[in-house]
Amino acid sequence: MITENNVIYYAKIDQNGEIIVTKTSVIGESENILIRKEDDLTFSIYDLIEYKKILEKLKQESEMAISCGNIKRKKFFDEYIKELSFSKLDVIRKDSSNKVLIPNCVKDMYDIEDRVLVCNGVNHIKIFKNDDKKREYEVFAVMSVNV
Repeated sequence: MITENNVIYYAKIDQNGEIIVTKTSVIGESENILIRKEDDLTFSIYDLIEYKKILEKLKQESEMAISCGNIKRKKFFDEYIKELSFSKLDVIRKDSSNKVLIPNCVKDMYDIEDRVLVCNGVNHIKIFKNDDKKREYEVFAVMSVNV
């Protein structure tokens, strides 16, 4: 499955446990990659430098909230920072041929075998076992928004 903009595609996992990410992806130029558990349906791959920028921006937002006296907003950002910080699974290096290793513990956690569904996002890539897991994730996301 490949979309017009090459945003969603299946990637084969080779014998070394690696997938190829496109150079046009959000981590295409990155060397150090962070793998983060999102939930039981998906994990994400981030450029480590960009991930650190995201955390720093959230910390700034938290500080701004407290300086404005908005304790609820500060708590929101602090909880989000905590969640992002504790959901790291691994940090790996992407090789020169754009191969990213999917660690065995991650493959086991998501019951991944020989291929994954890769979904490019704005600042990270989401990885799903298959279309069914992606659809399940989308249904869950819609239900969460409607609550």
